[in-house]
Parts: sequence; C-alpha cells; structure tokens
Amino acid sequence: MVEVDAALLFEAVAFCIEAALLTYMYTECTYNLLSLAMELLSHITKRLQTRSQVQLPIIVLIEQLDGATPIVQNFILVYLRIGIPRLSPVNQIEMLPLLIKSMNDKTKKQIDSILLLYSGALIHLTITDAAALKSLVPPDGTMKEYYLCYQLTLLLIPYR
Repeated sequence: MVEVDAALLFEAVAFCIEAALLTYMYTECTYNLLSLAMELLSHITKRLQTRSQVQLPIIVLIEQLDGATPIVQNFILVYLRIGIPRLSPVNQIEMLPLLIKSMNDKTKKQIDSILLLYSGALIHLTITDAAALKSLVPPDGTMKEYYLCYQLTLLLIPYR
C-alpha cells in the first residue's frame, strides 16, 4: 500500500477544483451555481488557511490576475495573501516584479492588497545595484506615483 501525504493530496485536489471553478466563473452562470461555487471556494480557503505546509502556485495565481473577472481577482488576492508569506525569502523576492506587473487595470483596493503583499516581501530585499532597484518600481506614471505615495505612507506610520 502506498502512503500519501494528506497535505499534498489535499493541495492537489483543492487546486484541481479551484482551477475548474475559476475557469467556470469566467463564463456566465446562474446565481445558484455562482453561490455554490463561492461556498466551495470559501471552504477551500478556510482549509488552506489552517494547513501551513501547503504551498500555493503563486506564479500561476499572479498570471491569472490579468483578464479575470473581479470576483475571481478577489479570490486570487485572498490566495496570494495566504501563499506569499509561506514562500522562502528568495522566492518572495522573485515574485516582486510579477506583483508590480499585475497592478495594471485593478481597482484601488486591489492595488492596495497587492502593494501590501509587495511591502511584506521587501523586508527580505538587499540591493547593492541602483539599476536593480529601478526594476522594482512600476514604470507607468500614474502607477509609479501611486506606488511611491503608498511607500511614503508606510514610512510615515509610527512604530511602537
């Protein structure tokens, strides 16, 4: 008999279901099916929050942010909030450029969520090259301004 790690099995099943539901939610569906899908995704989210060993596919989730419906984007942001802190510091730093690119065409609330994740990963960053630092700032004018205002706000928050 083959022994299967329960967390790995749960991870595989959860993301198969999640991928199917997220794909299905891209299309129009009835209210009853949508509420059923939302209930199932909420249940999966609760299970993922309690199992800290389960690694989420962060790159896939970030790539799905573009072109998704607002409901799907909000669930993806919830999963990113769960998954990014579980990554190693090196992997968190690797996600920074992807997070910056994913901020385009999002609501202010979604951008704030992305920047909060981004700021949490900045703790692990050590930069000796100024050119490398420029790659971590959004190139767009309005997005760059919003990013810099957000970072300035974080600097002005008093520490206790």
